[in-house]
Amino acid sequence: MMDGRALMRGKILLMDGSIRELLGLYGAPPDERALFDAPDTLASVYREFAEAGVDILSSLTLNANRFGLRPFGWEDKAYETARSGAALTRRIADSVEKPLLVAGTIGQIRSGHLRKGSLISQYKEQIRGLADGGADLLHLRGFSRPSLAECALEARDKCGCTLPVILTVEPLCPPLLPQIRLFYDRVAGRDLLAFGICGFYDRGATDLMRQVASFCRFPLVCCRDTEHGDALTSHRERAERLPRRLQLMAREGLLNIAGGNRGAFPSHLCGLRTAIGDLPPRKVPNFGF
Repeated sequence: MMDGRALMRGKILLMDGSIRELLGLYGAPPDERALFDAPDTLASVYREFAEAGVDILSSLTLNANRFGLRPFGWEDKAYETARSGAALTRRIADSVEKPLLVAGTIGQIRSGHLRKGSLISQYKEQIRGLADGGADLLHLRGFSRPSLAECALEARDKCGCTLPVILTVEPLCPPLLPQIRLFYDRVAGRDLLAFGICGFYDRGATDLMRQVASFCRFPLVCCRDTEHGDALTSHRERAERLPRRLQLMAREGLLNIAGGNRGAFPSHLCGLRTAIGDLPPRKVPNFGF
């Protein structure tokens, strides 16, 4: 197992981007089905991101739980899907000469009727699969409900998993900072590998990260969309702006991990690697760097 904290010393780590969208462009299922129906295509996508210079590859397991796999009739394949997702990502990471971390990706279970015990049980099954498949860390990605993030963290503890955790928050609507602060206050007592934001943010994103940096004791991560139209903005961010906007954050010493989200392909990550490659990471006293 690789040490994420050790890799973060001295440089900003680069996380991959939109694996699902790229799978769709290649004609493969843009979800967990690709693990079994198009593993070679998925492996090629991972190799493209690895060649773009990323340091973290994310497993295709965002919804690898019983509720998330129900549309495919795969409720009983949750553990197998999570393990297979981590194992395939591990295999590609190990085939590359440079050190690559494998992030076992976990999304929030989007069900309003499941009780806490059931949520924790489903997350435990997913986490066990990711750990057994060879993940180096867990990424609770794009959570908008603190209670669900807490269920996932509790599940990690209850199944005896010791993998470090990245938590990224995707607020539902403005104002953004109070929602991020609520998440942070709920997890501030834990030993997270990194904490930050995920999704689309307008030109105020750098100011938002400044505010988060003012109270966050963890390394900071930002995974941005390249273009995404919704109620938060009246414009569509052009893809080539991704490296420039994250570079602004990095120049201010606001980042430890940077990456893409919706619409971010290997070419964008390659540009981001160039843009932030020589910039130092945010100093995090509690972590010794």
